[in-house]
Amino acid sequence: MADGFGDSVNSMIFTSAQFNGDLYAGTWSNDTATHGSEIWKSETGDSETWSKVVSDGFAIPKMSTWRQWRPWPLHLCSDGQQCHRG
Repeated sequence: MADGFGDSVNSMIFTSAQFNGDLYAGTWSNDTATHGSEIWKSETGDSETWSKVVSDGFAIPKMSTWRQWRPWPLHLCSDGQQCHRG
């Protein structure tokens, strides 16, 4: 997705997964002082179909990315990575 889903802090899609027919993308936040990483969902993957399902790293601003996806019968789970600088 171009332009970090409209946010330049999202420098890339770091991980992705397919679950129940939908595509999920986890961003890499290159400025965790601004906000944590996000998860986006799309039915088709077309640029106009993405919607944000997780913002600001689940309220953990230092959450820089989502690393792995694990499907469960009713849920898609992911673990995150926090960056601590200083």
